[in-house]
Amino acid sequence: MHENMADMTVSRYLQTFKGILLIVTLLLPALTISAANTRDEALKHYDAAQQLMLKGDSYNAAMREYLEFMLLSERDSVKLIHQREVALINIANIYFYYHNPSKALELAGQSYSLSRLSGNQDHQWSALNNMALYNIALGNLKTAEECRQQIRNLNTSVKGKNIYGYISLGCNIANAQCDDKAFRKACDSTLRIIEHYKLDNVYKSYIYKQLSEYYIDRNRLDSALHYQQLYHEYIRGSGRTYLVAESLRKLMEIYTATNMTDSALYYQKAYFRLNDSLFNVREFSSIVDVYEQYEKNRK
Repeated sequence: MHENMADMTVSRYLQTFKGILLIVTLLLPALTISAANTRDEALKHYDAAQQLMLKGDSYNAAMREYLEFMLLSERDSVKLIHQREVALINIANIYFYYHNPSKALELAGQSYSLSRLSGNQDHQWSALNNMALYNIALGNLKTAEECRQQIRNLNTSVKGKNIYGYISLGCNIANAQCDDKAFRKACDSTLRIIEHYKLDNVYKSYIYKQLSEYYIDRNRLDSALHYQQLYHEYIRGSGRTYLVAESLRKLMEIYTATNMTDSALYYQKAYFRLNDSLFNVREFSSIVDVYEQYEKNRK
């Protein structure tokens, strides 16, 4: 990862948004806003929070869209607070997928602060859940547990989602602690909660993903393959391209480890094809470079 990327803070992003508009016609032609359009007309594209969900097959394109929205919505930050909460959490996700959990944690924290201000407990759930996962990735298990406890007390619009989040994060933490008994118990409890509250199957898929990783770590590849296939079956039709790519990579690795060459090559080709469109580290770094240069010119 480009060395400047890790040092860039969200405040610096917000400070340079106005400069981004000056260079957007050169760097981001697909997102250039026509001069004939008013700011209000441009914002109509973002009139619902669900339109800002991370999707598509390019992290950089998604990042550009979220940054553009954050600039355009700056003067209406109170009116558009829910959309800004979602935009921040998705920018955090992009940083995490670019292997920068520290930056992701900072952004998720900002999203959580906004969601507390607005009182949106569904967005608080998303922010706290991500903050817990980022802290686990950073080895901050105590802080992750604090996030987990806060999730338990939320009043989410989907009944049982708070309990699901609380117990499923227990799987992550137990696995990080190498506590096999606690991990399996948490996984079983999470699956029961999903059935009890009739939650969407996407929640079940996340547990299958954890079980696959658990068995990979213990070199029980038949079990790992079983759960990874279940996970892939659920996730491939979800529209979450980044999760599909991750699942393809896991399948490729498991089949390679079990010497199933034909299957390994099949998933390798599918993974490389999709992953190349998702990640473009050089492009991402060049955007960071432009931000840096703009700030220097301002000074």
